[in-house]
Amino acid sequence: MKTKFLLPLLLLLLFNVIGGAAQNAKTDKPKRTVMLGQIVKDSFTGVRLKAHVTLMRQDSTVVDTITCEGLYGNYFASFEVEAKPAKYIVKAECEGYATNCQDYEIKRVARNRGFKMPDLNLKKLAQSDIYKEVDLDGVVVTGTKVKFTYRGDTLVYNASAFNVPDGSMLDALVRQLPGAEIKSNGDIYINGKKIDYLTLNGKDFFKGNNKIMLDNLPHYTVQNLKVYNKSTEKSRLVGKEVEKKDYVMDVELKREYNRGYISNAEVAGGTRQRYMARLFGLYYDDHTRFSVFGNVNNVNENRSPGREGDWSPSNSPQGQTVTKQVGASLSTQNKAGSLREQFDAIASWNDVTDITRSSSEQFASAGNIFNRSSSTSVQKEFRLNANNKITYTDESTFYLQSSTSFNYGDGTNNSSSERAIFDSEGNMAADSPTNRSQTISLTKFRTTSVNESFMFGFNLPWGDRLGFNLNGSYTSNKPQDRFSLSNNEYLRENKNDLRRVYADSHNKSYNYGASANYSVELNNWTVSLSQKYNQNMISTNLLNYRLERLGGLYNRFDQQQLDRLPSTRDSLLLALDMQNSKTYRLLTRQYKGEPTLLYNHNNTYFSLSLPYRLVRERINYRCASVDTTAVRRKWLVEPSLFFSDRKYI
Repeated sequence: MKTKFLLPLLLLLLFNVIGGAAQNAKTDKPKRTVMLGQIVKDSFTGVRLKAHVTLMRQDSTVVDTITCEGLYGNYFASFEVEAKPAKYIVKAECEGYATNCQDYEIKRVARNRGFKMPDLNLKKLAQSDIYKEVDLDGVVVTGTKVKFTYRGDTLVYNASAFNVPDGSMLDALVRQLPGAEIKSNGDIYINGKKIDYLTLNGKDFFKGNNKIMLDNLPHYTVQNLKVYNKSTEKSRLVGKEVEKKDYVMDVELKREYNRGYISNAEVAGGTRQRYMARLFGLYYDDHTRFSVFGNVNNVNENRSPGREGDWSPSNSPQGQTVTKQVGASLSTQNKAGSLREQFDAIASWNDVTDITRSSSEQFASAGNIFNRSSSTSVQKEFRLNANNKITYTDESTFYLQSSTSFNYGDGTNNSSSERAIFDSEGNMAADSPTNRSQTISLTKFRTTSVNESFMFGFNLPWGDRLGFNLNGSYTSNKPQDRFSLSNNEYLRENKNDLRRVYADSHNKSYNYGASANYSVELNNWTVSLSQKYNQNMISTNLLNYRLERLGGLYNRFDQQQLDRLPSTRDSLLLALDMQNSKTYRLLTRQYKGEPTLLYNHNNTYFSLSLPYRLVRERINYRCASVDTTAVRRKWLVEPSLFFSDRKYI
């Protein structure tokens, strides 16, 4: 009897335990949260303020109070709230400004991980309401300057704590930083890690060319140097870390240099007509930065000695190099910061003259061999590089970016060389060689390239992202010509071999493509799928002409009019060296799909991609023995896995 009642009691107790555990599990499950972002600005200048922001519920009960923080003046406040529709009141306070409030409502959460609330603008108070006399009763304050400190994950160097000689530029300051190293080409390393690029007050400045800022920005204008991992431009546009961060050093100017002018110049002269001159100017305010620089020198040196012994004069160019360079950079944005433009351009002229003479003796049992040679090279080159980037963002719901680059270069290279071989020292003194060779050549080139990338996307109301990208480029290398005239004389046999060669290697190419990407946010994970189409064409000519076969003027060692060509194309084709010439045109079409899984949190970056693509290629190839068209079609699956746990320092 007792057994009959005991079994039901045990079963009832078991159900109660299971039900209680399930209820506790349900109760203990953490609630989902979302982030609310708030930016506070000066109502007149549009500059972000380090304000105190209070988030309240609709009944005015306080959720949290936070002070705006951020790097290089991009202050903002971020609140973590429960992921559900709700109404809030936001209050902003800042010393010297009138308090302001606004209402905000979360209408739909869906898969959104955060929302950006409209900017709050504060009006500045009159000076009579701010400044008041305070008697400190003879208080004396003393302190010691700290060279560097950490602010979260950012390493901050205090520029005023370093003793830098007067007249020095930024490079002298960076060399004194603990753990810093500058290579001769301008690359910067902090504790062994390479800085990807420098920024000025958080904005790009001749990105990728550190030496311009290192060599031209006076050290006394710098307040702090900040080293940190910065989100890429694409990640900032979409509002999510979709790419590995860049490791950058930001140069923060002192407050008095955030608005005004900076300029410096340097002029030097030396013996043997050596000279150097340099000029740098910078205008800066809250929304616009414009800078120009120029330098000219003939001292063959554009590098600086490094602290670690990586600089060596033996690596400097030979001969005499005359360098002329001018550049300009413009960075501007509207008051709200939603529309930004970055433009930079550099033009350079380089003239290199190199004259070499040498004599040598080879020891042999049958008799020593004496060599004497001389060569002259004169190269003139012009380069122009220009880049422009326009970015527009609309309250984190829409973004658009257009990037354009233009590159142009042309130049010539004249060279001549002579070499003679003697079988005795006496014959060398008498200038009676056994063999002698002479060569003169002329190279002409012109290269032009244009690149355009147009990217836009939408942050959808339910938290997903949709992005599109259009890109295209065109490159032309024409002319790409080389004229050479050589004569090898075998004086004892009374023979010679004269060759006049014209090599035409001009080429052109184009590339264009389009892509679409859809991504879903799941906490710190991102799942995305992209579809891409790309078409690329390369047309290359490698044509060699033996002009001495035409006879007459072309069969003489005449250094004048080296680039002379026949007046008709038919005559030129008679000299074509078919055995050493070819042309081809390659057309490639690609259709690509790429599912990707990303994880990005606390400087830990993980990426797993499973791209698959269909490649269709068509080549038209022609040479002396082949004139054909080939077609190839192939499927490729190229999985990739990347992991990085990169800490700041």
